[in-house]
Amino acid sequence: MMKKAFLSVVFLLSVFFMGQGQETYPANVLGGPLIGMDLYNFSSRGITGKVQHLHSLEVSFGLADWYWTSNTSVAGATSSINLEMAGDFTSFTMVLPSGGHKKVALSEANIVPTGYSIANIQVDIEFGKINARAHAEIDFSGHWGERKHSSGGMRFNAQDDGDAFNDYVNDFFKQNNRYPSVSELFSGLDGKVSIKSRGTFNTSILSDEAAFVLNRIREYIEKEWARVEKDNTLNKLLTEAENAQHFGRMNEAIQKYEEHYAISQDPSIKAKIDELKAKKQDEAEKSTAEGKSEAESQTKSEAEKNGTENSQPTRTQEAPENLDPTIPRNEMGTELDFWGNPIVSKTEDGSAKTVDYAGMEMENNAQYRQQMERRQNETYAKEQFELQEAEKKQQVDADNNAIYQQGNEIYQNSLNIESDFEEAKSQLDYGSGDALLKSSAALASTATNAADATTSLAGMGVGIIMKMGKNAAKRKAAEEARAERERQRKAEEARIKAAKEALKNTRLKVFQAFPEGELPLSSTKSSGNNLYYFVYSYKETELTSENPAVFVSNPFAIGKYPDNTWPLQTKISEGVNKLTPLEEVVCGPFYSRSEAEGVHRSFADYLAKTNMQAKVVNYAGFNAHPENGPGTQEKPKVDFWGNPIKNQ
Repeated sequence: MMKKAFLSVVFLLSVFFMGQGQETYPANVLGGPLIGMDLYNFSSRGITGKVQHLHSLEVSFGLADWYWTSNTSVAGATSSINLEMAGDFTSFTMVLPSGGHKKVALSEANIVPTGYSIANIQVDIEFGKINARAHAEIDFSGHWGERKHSSGGMRFNAQDDGDAFNDYVNDFFKQNNRYPSVSELFSGLDGKVSIKSRGTFNTSILSDEAAFVLNRIREYIEKEWARVEKDNTLNKLLTEAENAQHFGRMNEAIQKYEEHYAISQDPSIKAKIDELKAKKQDEAEKSTAEGKSEAESQTKSEAEKNGTENSQPTRTQEAPENLDPTIPRNEMGTELDFWGNPIVSKTEDGSAKTVDYAGMEMENNAQYRQQMERRQNETYAKEQFELQEAEKKQQVDADNNAIYQQGNEIYQNSLNIESDFEEAKSQLDYGSGDALLKSSAALASTATNAADATTSLAGMGVGIIMKMGKNAAKRKAAEEARAERERQRKAEEARIKAAKEALKNTRLKVFQAFPEGELPLSSTKSSGNNLYYFVYSYKETELTSENPAVFVSNPFAIGKYPDNTWPLQTKISEGVNKLTPLEEVVCGPFYSRSEAEGVHRSFADYLAKTNMQAKVVNYAGFNAHPENGPGTQEKPKVDFWGNPIKNQ
């Protein structure tokens, strides 16, 4: 804001001494990119792009102390502008494999930063009392975390400026028979300092890699990425192994556990592998023993089974389809045995002697029948397993659908609550305090349905108790009713306050969209004769009211002098500060009147949309030139210092 820009950012520092008895005087810094604020943007890809997965560097610079020093016996020749500040480099932010971010303190990463070097901090200096201008440049080199001092010798912009400075010192000597002290000199000259450039990192002295220890940061990020990727791989393998074990796929489970152990060397995983291998061995031995016992049993009863088999009626094409896909399907007119295989030859009693199985003629003996029975059992087991898997998948799909439906219901409910809240908020009545309380009931009911249900039940209870006709019950009911009304009143007041705060924040966002600009400095470059601005001001404490007032000026121009310099900021601010009783915000600069008017219209539209009342104030501008006038004027409307020229 205008008044803040020219008052609150001025650093009023205590007088102290440098070296042996050299006096100092605090410098009056008007504006520009203040060195005491965040000095640089260290998220720029120019630096962070040198390290893969590095997002930003957290670098800050501390308080900027500005002051003057001078040897007045030789006047302006040794006058300097001085700056003290402390830079610190504390942490960095990296991008994680998941896409998130992690802030890492340098101490956590065991990284110690070294130092930095900043070159070419440039300032403009204006001495209004003697109509003189000067400039200075300051360079810095220091260690992170330490307070550093540097100075820049003052250089006058022109010979006349230097002569005016020296004349002021000489006049003081003639009047007082001594040279002025530093305090007397610079308080009398009323010097104003504007920061033209906050400088750049001097990589010729200290490279980015050295200043920001990028190699150490690179090593840390690479190790962290490798660790995270390793953890992700191990977690994936462990999940796959546990799933395979759960569904009985023992070989797959062992394979996944072994891949995990090859990376992690985790003893618990090795124990799991040994356990599964032992279990697999036990099952294999048990299966072998059961097969041997079954074979012996089959041999003993072969005769009985043969008799039973031979007594089975022959099958034709009406027999059921084979369970084993390797067995050929029956053909029309082909006689099949019990297992669905075509009969090639028969015994004298008409039973199957040989059959066609998988293109080969086989004897219908105990070994053949045992093999057919085992295949049938395996096919049946496979079908049962596939059915179980299908049921599990169906159950998982059903659970997922239920979760999705639940999430969708929650989402839809949130939309309903949001729309109800906005509708209720729009019903706020600013006519009176009582009306505002009453109209906020809809807002209260939207956010507290459960509380309202409790209130309704309480009301029913009060009604029942009052019907009892007993004095004690009536008193209790009355007390409960009063307490409930008080609770509702406080709740509604709190909700009204929250609604007003939301309204205030919305209006503040309008002003944030039209931020404060900067009046022209002597170094400001522009191809045109004018720069355009408009001014507005508001009272933040009134932004919760129904129609707060906002002072808005017309778009106005500030014009160049014939020597292509701009009027002093102090002269412009004197006129602007008189426009409103509040703190002004100067919006601009714009390089044409049409551009300024377009932004001005947009600002007015937003004021209307947020129910803010625009109060127009008029300002003619300062040394304004005609919109389509010549590049220079032979006689300006005001002189270099903003004073009107009477004789033109």
